[in-house]
Amino acid sequence: GRMDAFSIEDQAAITARTQQLSNQHRRYFEVHPQLTQLLHDFLTNCLVNKPEDPFQFCREYFNSLKG
Repeated sequence: GRMDAFSIEDQAAITARTQQLSNQHRRYFEVHPQLTQLLHDFLTNCLVNKPEDPFQFCREYFNSLKG
């Protein structure tokens, strides 16, 4: 697999760090639940509209929320 190039110790450290980051990210979303809905709405809008320039679309989408 992808981790075969690493020693057992390095694999353990990578796995631990991955879990730590995952927990931090999960907690952040728990503190800011509106972020999940915001990202969902943006991605849905992007997939429905399929903009030629997704970066411009992103700028316009989030700038429109500043209101």
